[in-house]
Formats: sequence, structure tokens, C-alpha cells
Amino acid sequence: MLKSPVSPSFSCLSYTGLYVVLLPLWVVFLSSCASMNPERTLKIKGVSLESPARPIDPSTMTDIKSIGSSHVSIMPYAFMKTLDSDSILYNLDWQWWAEREEGVRVLIEQAHDQGIQVMMKPHLWIGHGEYTGDIHHSDPDKLERWKASYEEYILFYAHIAAEMDVSIICIGTELCAMVPGEEAYWKKLVEDIRAFYPGKLTYAANWDCYRDFPWDIGLDFIGIDGYFPLSVPSGADEAQVVAAWEPWKAEMAAYSQEQGLDILFTEFGYRSEVHALDEPWAQHHGGEVSFEIQALGYRSFFKAIWNEPWMAGMFIWKWHAPDHLARKDDTRFSPQGKPALEVIKEGFK
Repeated sequence: MLKSPVSPSFSCLSYTGLYVVLLPLWVVFLSSCASMNPERTLKIKGVSLESPARPIDPSTMTDIKSIGSSHVSIMPYAFMKTLDSDSILYNLDWQWWAEREEGVRVLIEQAHDQGIQVMMKPHLWIGHGEYTGDIHHSDPDKLERWKASYEEYILFYAHIAAEMDVSIICIGTELCAMVPGEEAYWKKLVEDIRAFYPGKLTYAANWDCYRDFPWDIGLDFIGIDGYFPLSVPSGADEAQVVAAWEPWKAEMAAYSQEQGLDILFTEFGYRSEVHALDEPWAQHHGGEVSFEIQALGYRSFFKAIWNEPWMAGMFIWKWHAPDHLARKDDTRFSPQGKPALEVIKEGFK
């Protein structure tokens, strides 16, 4: 309670005058506090949830919420038998639960129950683990069949996204060789989705080919799977790793300004392995365990990149349902049960 600096005869009118003087100052103070770093409160703080093989209970979304996440990426997979296949297989009985419509719908509901927004991010998986960036058809007929099949797959899940108030749709992931010369195809796909979907759209380009995609076709973010290699010596400290981000940061800042769009890391993360900073994209499960390298990677990212005004946010690769969690001393990407998780929690505050 304010005490009057004058005599007890200070009137209610005087109190009112003091209130009128102080209230605007208090509002200005609160406003300035709220805007010290306004873009941080708007960041997309996401995780990429694996597609569980079996139904899961709501506790997985509760855990995701507990680290400060605002978004979750749900990934209904489709399959190609080979790089040369011209048809895409999806929503089939033999697929895992969350790779199909049934699981996708449940996961969206579970996320929304926790107040978590969703990005729908369909993924292709090719037999024998071939890289999606190498999909390319030189035969014009096969190319047209592939494009029609892919469009059918994306629109199937885009309609579910529209029906269930999903916030973001990612229209493709790391299809590097299917971009050059195909701007008209991607533009029409975006237009077809815009006809019924009111949310945000992006595409997940690999870190080494994001400048090839035609972002001006009606997308809301430049989506990058941000596995940028960081050239640092063995035993590098945080300052050295932060400095290693500088060339990439300058490149992304300039490109964001050129395109007039913010950048969203549609995937981002590090394995808990000694060489994780050199080749962040590496998927193998071997190598020497290093929790510190994984945590160092995240600390350096939050310090070097996270607060840049063009950085819209990120989706951590990746989060596992409880029955898929590997040993806590493994070298996989998941930060669950590892020191990196505390770094992420702090960064997401």
C-alpha cells in the first residue's frame, strides 16, 4: 500500500492524482519488460515426435509440454519401395499405428488437450534407407505418376490437418532433386492446399539445398532441417562452437531478408556422440557416447541463433514414446534423460 509523503490530512483527491501519475509509469514499465525480447515469446518451441508403433497414452504429450514446448511435429510416414518407384504407399494396415490416419488423429487430439499446437509433417521412407533427396525420375511418364501419387498423399493429410485445426503443414521433406524445374508443381500443390486450409505452410529443405526451393509460392516460413556442420577442433569450448555458427548465421540472415520470410528449423538436433557437431545429420547409432557434446551443441545454438529476429523457432529431432526409448547412455538424437534436455528446457523458457 502506498503511504502518503505528506500529512494525514492528504485527501482522497490527492491519492487519486498520485494514482493517475503513477499508473501510466507502471504500465510503461510493464510494457518495457514484456518487450525486452518480444520475439522470444513468439518462438515455435517444437519437438518432432516419432511415429509410435502402438497406441500411446497422453503422458507422452504431458512430458513434451513439461519442457516448455509450444508445438509438436506429427509425422505420418509413406513408403517407396525404391528410389525409382513411381507410387507412394500410405495409410495401410501394415504400417505403424502413428504412421496411419488412426494414430495421427489421436496424437493431434492428445496434443491439443495439452494446449500444444501441431505441425503435420508427412515423411517419405525409401526401402533400404535410401535418401529422399536422391528421388528423381528421368522418365517423364514415371515423373508425372510420382508427382500425382505424392500430391494425393500430401492432400490426404492436409485435409485431416484442416479438419482438426492443425497450425502448420509441411508439404515435403528433403526432396532436393525434385525441386529444380518443378516450381509450377510445388506452386499448384500450395494453391490446392490453400483452397481449404487456413493455417501456415512450409517445406523442410535440407540444410545444403534450402536456397534451391521456390519460397515465394505462398509459404509462410523458410523451412530448414538445420543440420549445419560446425568446424571446430576436438575439445572446443562453447565460445568456439558459437563462433563456428557465424558463417551460417550470416548466410541465413541475408537469405531471410532476401526472401522476406523468417526461418523455421523444421528439424534440428545433435546425437550424444563425440562427432555430432561435425556431421549432425548422421543417423548411425554407433560411436563414442558424449552427453557433453550434445549439450554443448544445444547451448551454442541457443546462444548463437535462437534470439535472431529471423529465427521463427525449431523442432527438436527427436522425441520418443516411452516404450521406444533406448538406453540413457546411447548415442541417438533424443535428448530424453540426458543433460541436453535441461539445456533445452532453459532455452525454451
